[in-house]
Amino acid sequence: MKAWAKRSHQQVLGVMVDGRDLRLAHLGWHGGEIVIHSLESVTLAHRLGRIKPVKTPLTTAPEPENKDVFGLEDPGLPPADEFGETETEEVDLSGALINVFSKYPLNKVRLAVNVPEGQTTFFNFENDFNLKGAKLLKRLREEISPLVGGSLDSAILDHFRSKSGEVTAVVCEGNIPLIDELLEIKNFLPGGAPLYGLVGSNELALVNLVRANYDLPAEEITAVVYLGCDFSRVIILKGDHPLSFVQTIREGYTSPQVCHTLFSKILLEQEEAGLPEINRILL
Repeated sequence: MKAWAKRSHQQVLGVMVDGRDLRLAHLGWHGGEIVIHSLESVTLAHRLGRIKPVKTPLTTAPEPENKDVFGLEDPGLPPADEFGETETEEVDLSGALINVFSKYPLNKVRLAVNVPEGQTTFFNFENDFNLKGAKLLKRLREEISPLVGGSLDSAILDHFRSKSGEVTAVVCEGNIPLIDELLEIKNFLPGGAPLYGLVGSNELALVNLVRANYDLPAEEITAVVYLGCDFSRVIILKGDHPLSFVQTIREGYTSPQVCHTLFSKILLEQEEAGLPEINRILL
């Protein structure tokens, strides 16, 4: 998950997948400054990596073998007089992704993508064991493996420090659907498969965004709120370091009660953590 040096590549394409929303930022590095070439947002037909059910109509509807003697119907199934078996097939998103990514000079950029929500776990440590770089990552793997009951060899591991020396380890597991899709269509993209420079978590990006824009006093408590398409996130900071990551909220900006849910989660976290006061909320 380590980012490349600024001058090792002059352009980067940052891609974030949030539910069906695909957001892209084409950035450049010129004259010692970051240049925004373009920003784009696309709504996909359905979530990446998901199977969409397709109903298959029949000319003659068969009589069900086991009739419901109570007169109840399963709301998840189509009416017997309209549809027969329900088949599933993977909806092809290849065309949409080819149209989107063909706009960018993939042979000149590095791609930065996010890990899907629900695939990231966090572990806090009081210090860095007086280690840095690869030695610190190795030690973190050794410390975390017993906690998760298995090896972390296939997981992505990153970390960040607080000013006081505390370390938060970020463990990302599972496949990334966007990368899988891009590998499938690489022969249809100009320049072939993109070069990947960074795989990061949404939470890590949010914390770094706050750190880059705010000088937070060491003892003040901040609630960072992200409101997404079909999920939301709350991160509680003490100073510039994460105090807790509230469990992912399976509601997004389309939910009418999402604000109530978010503030309820913040108040609950405040009570459980014994926080006297939350000084600010960043949306």
